[in-house]
Amino acid sequence: MKHMSESKYPLGVDCLVTRSGLDIYQMGYATPDPYYAELFSGNDSFDRKPTEWVMSEFFSEKLKPDRELQNEGSPSEEPMIYDPKETFGENLPAVQEEVSAKLTEMGLKSRVVVDLDAKKLQILPISATIKDAIGFIQKMTKITEENTMIFGAKNSVIMDDVAKQEKSLLILSGVETPDNADPRIFETASVGATALLEGLLHHAIL
Repeated sequence: MKHMSESKYPLGVDCLVTRSGLDIYQMGYATPDPYYAELFSGNDSFDRKPTEWVMSEFFSEKLKPDRELQNEGSPSEEPMIYDPKETFGENLPAVQEEVSAKLTEMGLKSRVVVDLDAKKLQILPISATIKDAIGFIQKMTKITEENTMIFGAKNSVIMDDVAKQEKSLLILSGVETPDNADPRIFETASVGATALLEGLLHHAIL
């Protein structure tokens, strides 16, 4: 791992999880954690060219590649990023289900996720998820699932993954109609720091 000056690292951050769970950067290092990468690399990388063909053949009317974030000839493990066309951005979860079903039908291994805030659809290897990354960090730091609190937007890439952590506390922001029936999950229409503060007060952490 290549060491990085602490002055260049975000203040107060111990770990950074990038590429929707594919990489973990520990504090002070400019390269991904090699042990985590070894755990999840190789076995489940998706086939890029046939996946691109499926997207072009069946979804060209609904989605277009994001050429700014997705360079030609990207490595096989890099996410494939698509922007919705016309009105399809309003119903990206439905498009996500269609894409996932078609790739499965064609025998292509992948993980299809949606970033509703950025209005983008991503196709990723199924090798590692945000949930895997959080689990790895929990073991590394000896923080139990019960002592973990996760904050993010409802239906975001993060929350889609970590909702399966059944013992962690969740704070979901940007929820139009909050439903706080589950004491483990706090929902709020607020966003950003306001939503986080509301969640911390709700879970009696402050």
